[in-house]
Amino acid sequence: MIISSREAKLYLETELEKEGFFTDSKNWEKAWSAFKCFSNYQIECANDDFLWQTGVYNFTGKEEFSCEIVRQFSHVDSNGIHTHMEQLSLTFYYNSNELLSQLKGNVWSIDFDSNDAFFLHVEGLDSFNVPMKQFVPSSYAILFEEV
Repeated sequence: MIISSREAKLYLETELEKEGFFTDSKNWEKAWSAFKCFSNYQIECANDDFLWQTGVYNFTGKEEFSCEIVRQFSHVDSNGIHTHMEQLSLTFYYNSNELLSQLKGNVWSIDFDSNDAFFLHVEGLDSFNVPMKQFVPSSYAILFEEV
């Protein structure tokens, strides 16, 4: 089954629900597992890639450390000309501290042979493991937007 990019958020939320994320919404492991399942859905677009990014940002009006997994959808017209991109992101926010502020970085799936290789690489990063295993997020956001 192929779904439209506009439906992607609903399908991600369905996977999050299956993992029990909404009853334990500070659980990164449940969210990560759901996102990996969601990565297997075929999306109607020219290309889609994944991005893992972390760092201290001011997205919410105050400086917070965030961990974000993004699925980016590229669209083209009937002539193959790029028209726009959309992103679906799942972001966890943490109170910033000295340890977390050192974990800035990003990794794109296009740099790997497969999505599985990308996810495995991310799971080995300190920017993934330190927040997940040592800290409790203060909040999270699920956002779909055109970029």
